[in-house]
Amino acid sequence: MSQEGAVRTFCGTGTPGHRDGQPQSAQFYYPADLACDAEGTLFVADRANHRIRKITAKGHVSTLAGSGSLSVSDGKGQAASFSWPHSIVAEPSPKGAVYVADTFVFQIRKISRDGVTRTISIGAPPAAPSPPAAPPAVFD
Repeated sequence: MSQEGAVRTFCGTGTPGHRDGQPQSAQFYYPADLACDAEGTLFVADRANHRIRKITAKGHVSTLAGSGSLSVSDGKGQAASFSWPHSIVAEPSPKGAVYVADTFVFQIRKISRDGVTRTISIGAPPAAPSPPAAPPAVFD
């Protein structure tokens, strides 16, 4: 948003998909969250593409990590995979890491700036509530 309050599209075509490149031709599919570092680089949790995307200050879009397949594996660049990445935060340093909440597998993933993804925290799904206790049986 400009200082005058005008909103404009920074990048993306408005059509769901996956395409890296120039801002006006890049595609995303359910971008869920953004994080920014001190240099103005944006990181996007591209949720339905199961990827983490990087947008330079000039708008060039690239895939930092993720193969696009719905699975979970650590690795570098497209060798890593995600399962509906949701929230993302970037350390402010230009060489700082990016942290991702990988929602459906209850994991926190750390991505170095060279694209190496590793799992740093594994959670458990919440327990299902117990059914209510049955009332005691009464016989005449």
